[in-house]
Amino acid sequence: MSRKKTNFLVKTKNVLAGRAGYQCSHPNCNVITIGPGESADTVSSIGEAAHIFSASLNGPRGQGGLSDDELRDIENGFWACKIHARLIDTNSGNGFTAEQLKAWRALQETKIKLHQGRIQRQLFWLNSLKIKECSVFSDEQEIYFGKVTFICGSKNASGKSTILDFINSISSYEYLESRVSSGQSFRYELELFNPDSNELQIRYDNGAVLSKLNKEDVPFNPIPVEIFRYDLSCPLPH
Repeated sequence: MSRKKTNFLVKTKNVLAGRAGYQCSHPNCNVITIGPGESADTVSSIGEAAHIFSASLNGPRGQGGLSDDELRDIENGFWACKIHARLIDTNSGNGFTAEQLKAWRALQETKIKLHQGRIQRQLFWLNSLKIKECSVFSDEQEIYFGKVTFICGSKNASGKSTILDFINSISSYEYLESRVSSGQSFRYELELFNPDSNELQIRYDNGAVLSKLNKEDVPFNPIPVEIFRYDLSCPLPH
């Protein structure tokens, strides 16, 4: 397969950049990728169109069974600054899954629509859970979420329920009550986008659940979001 056949067309790059508001689509970056050039009639660009599924046969994230036309289609593109474009396309794509890149692109495009006043609905996105202290785990844990994330364990006591309890605490501390009543210590951080980045820190201290949002003390998470949890052992509501 020729790499040239899977390269983005100039028109595709321009549309991809415009849909991202000419900003890097990495949620922790948002660098503006276009600006004035050296002369009055030119512009300077530091943006690149990265492939979600690789343009080359043995590239990061593979090719996902896509054809040449699909690989160079705008749906397979991700607008980024040069730094993040390089990170996405190197080191076998580690840390940047295809689903994660698609979700980040959708998040960025929704953020631009919000800034334009075209939509009013806030888009919520859970980016990561960092467990700093918890008796269930022997060391710190970091989990980064994609559009769909499967958390698997081969047996009970693998930590799945703990992870779900911590995710549920975004909207309610109800699932933390059993841990509090048994005196289990815990401390963790959740990174949320709504669509801007927010850090929610939660810990158990002296018999109480304490929390901070963006380093400010809060009694609970004030960001309006609801988490739905379904247990396979319980019947779904009719």
